[in-house]
Amino acid sequence: MQYINGHAPQGTFVNEINEEVTKVKENKEMEKSYMTYAMEIERRERIARNIGLEEGMKEGIQKRIQKGLKEGMQKGIKEGVQKEQLRFIISMIKKSLPLDVIAELAELSVDDIEKIKCDYNL
Repeated sequence: MQYINGHAPQGTFVNEINEEVTKVKENKEMEKSYMTYAMEIERRERIARNIGLEEGMKEGIQKRIQKGLKEGMQKGIKEGVQKEQLRFIISMIKKSLPLDVIAELAELSVDDIEKIKCDYNL
């Protein structure tokens, strides 16, 4: 462990390791091979990182689209319900039902019903 941490080799086995490391470092062909290998590892890491980023962005975009569609559907449903409620209120006003009854059925105030009546000239 001391050798790995940069200390001088101690012992026969560690001296043998040190000699082999020195030979490899001096061998230009081996150095080129290790450099090529290191560059290939770096290239593959970069590709993997880019693939991960791309997939993450696609997933994020999909989630935003799904959220937007869901919100759009909810808004559409709400607007549809409101239009149908308005149509129902107008129908009851045209049938001359008492405004307090219409308000109770529509779960609105009498003032709201009167406003609708005025807005639609009924």
